[in-house]
Amino acid sequence: ITASNHPELLDRAVWRRFQLRIELKPPDIKQIECFIELFVKRTGMNFNYSPKSLSQKLSGYSFSEIEEFCTDVVRQAVLTNKQDDARNIVSLKLKQWQSKFGANNVKE
Repeated sequence: ITASNHPELLDRAVWRRFQLRIELKPPDIKQIECFIELFVKRTGMNFNYSPKSLSQKLSGYSFSEIEEFCTDVVRQAVLTNKQDDARNIVSLKLKQWQSKFGANNVKE
């Protein structure tokens, strides 16, 4: 079993070793919204962004990347004692991700 975010980097010899290939598309906005709602419920973190609004900003990312984003926000909020209102941290992380991944993915 293997997984890759960049299947185009694997050569044909590697692909021949797999009998079954499943392509997982990135989650849609509704799936991202549900994921964020569950994340907020599980962690008790107040992002001060609606899950719908945040899901639109994170459209195009995988669940793994979205979880990394949310976890980064929680970590920073705990370190700065801002668990009650992490809006500024979310905004900062969105800007950081925009510069890291490009304007194509993260929407401000």
